[in-house]
Amino acid sequence: MELGDWYFKGVNLSRTDLQETKFTHTNLSGCNFGEAKILETRFICANLTDTDFRNAKIILDVSFTEANLTRANFFGVDSREILKAISDDAYFQDTIMPNGTILSSD
Repeated sequence: MELGDWYFKGVNLSRTDLQETKFTHTNLSGCNFGEAKILETRFICANLTDTDFRNAKIILDVSFTEANLTRANFFGVDSREILKAISDDAYFQDTIMPNGTILSSD
């Protein structure tokens, strides 16, 4: 499913199956993806500010290309998969990583 230029600010997507979904230029700020199944999912130029990914199942072939990850929370996510998913061109500011460390782009 492709969702481009949509406005989902603050939507609760916890425990949702987002397999093979492509979010392009989509505002997902403040959304809750807790325990969601995120497989072969793309977040391209997406606004993920203040988004909660805690304990999401980020499994295989997920990307955050040019995504804004300001204050996004990835605590409890499989760190091997999230590090593969986040590209160098994603923007970080006070982003909480799986182990609880805080990452910011410089």
